[in-house]
Amino acid sequence: MLNLAGLVGDSIVDGPGIRMTVFCQGCPHHCQGCHNAETWSFEGGTPMEEEDVLRIIQSNPLAKGVTFSGGEPFAQAEGFTKLAKLLKEQNYEVASYSGYTFEELYAGTSAAGIASKYRCFDRWQICRSEEKSKPCISRQF
Repeated sequence: MLNLAGLVGDSIVDGPGIRMTVFCQGCPHHCQGCHNAETWSFEGGTPMEEEDVLRIIQSNPLAKGVTFSGGEPFAQAEGFTKLAKLLKEQNYEVASYSGYTFEELYAGTSAAGIASKYRCFDRWQICRSEEKSKPCISRQF
């Protein structure tokens, strides 16, 4: 079960190609400059089964990929891992934004499994860095 802030179809700004973006509800980071601050609270949102989200995505014939955004998708690692597997079985390209660094994810969080198999954009490292002038880092794997 996922707790979602919303779904956006036909996105061209959240990864390669035309894709759908799944916005999760809840984020522990509270990054300065976040453009999705309304998703920070873990309260609210819309509970949805992963299979229902997959059906909505499949109803968009233009989408070839799906991006997880937030909030913090890795705060709901179990549900997003399940959704990622369902999407990959249907040949969708899967990407995720995160406020965690790759090293934090890989160092033993419950999200390590999904982080090691799917593309992840470490988008908000700049706001978590002591060096505020450091450029944003986008990591892909």
